[in-house]
Amino acid sequence: MNQITDDILKGASNNKKKVVRTTEQLPIFRDSSNLLFLLMKRMYHVPGKMVRTLDTAIHHADEINTAIAMANEFRGEERSYYLGVAIANIHVLNNMLASFQIIGVASKKEKVEDVVEKGKSKAPCGFSKNEVKDMKKLTLRILAQAVGWRDSVSRQGHTAQLKEGER
Repeated sequence: MNQITDDILKGASNNKKKVVRTTEQLPIFRDSSNLLFLLMKRMYHVPGKMVRTLDTAIHHADEINTAIAMANEFRGEERSYYLGVAIANIHVLNNMLASFQIIGVASKKEKVEDVVEKGKSKAPCGFSKNEVKDMKKLTLRILAQAVGWRDSVSRQGHTAQLKEGER
């Protein structure tokens, strides 16, 4: 019978680390794509006076996607720069989502089905309370991933390695 030895496991683990993920496979890119999708699917339920505001939110979500894709393509300072751009757009979008809740654009109802009935929205923007909560959770998860990625690139948070002669 074939058995997996420790050497095989170690070799497989090393090979797995060497495989480069495509941009679409990055968890941060998938999360940012989902956020963009959630914003875009509400576009059909927005009254005319809210189109420009939602369009701006979609623009920021798109900028987050673009910056993450660019960060995956570059190394070093360029990667850190694009992650900074993504982080700035995440803060702006998170602020917009909070404003949607404060000014009453988001419904107080829990489910989307309760907000949208037969293609017509019962709320000013067609967002349910849970939908806005989900988008805010996504923005915070994307923010945590982007900050962690940027810090790993710039070595922030790592203890400085002392040279042999400095000890």
